[in-house]
Amino acid sequence: MIISGACSTNIQGLGCTPVRLKDPVIAEGEKTLDRWFDPTVFALAPAFSMGNNPRTEPNLRGPGTRNFDIGVYRNQRIKETIKLQIGADFQNAFNTPQLNDPITTIGDANFGRIIGGGNQRQIQIRVRLSY
Repeated sequence: MIISGACSTNIQGLGCTPVRLKDPVIAEGEKTLDRWFDPTVFALAPAFSMGNNPRTEPNLRGPGTRNFDIGVYRNQRIKETIKLQIGADFQNAFNTPQLNDPITTIGDANFGRIIGGGNQRQIQIRVRLSY
């Protein structure tokens, strides 16, 4: 993850990193959607300084994706030259919640929180007649 915030160096093309006071990682059993990492350990860099945080946070990870897609089909011969295929496709078949990464912009009201998700279960049923 990349933690970002306002930059006050006034140097064109130079990005700033925040000041990190301690490790922001929270134990796996303590993570919630409202507190995915500890946002209180970051502060904006003082005016005309760069901050001490690395560009990326290698120990902060998003919730990841667990997705199972399944396809089920049945071919049935009606006559010698006529076939009927009935099928169903299930995207995210077990309807596992797919969470977005937490907000990583210092100063945002939702900094450190996961506020969205997506990819709910989708089912597509089809019938195909071949002759």
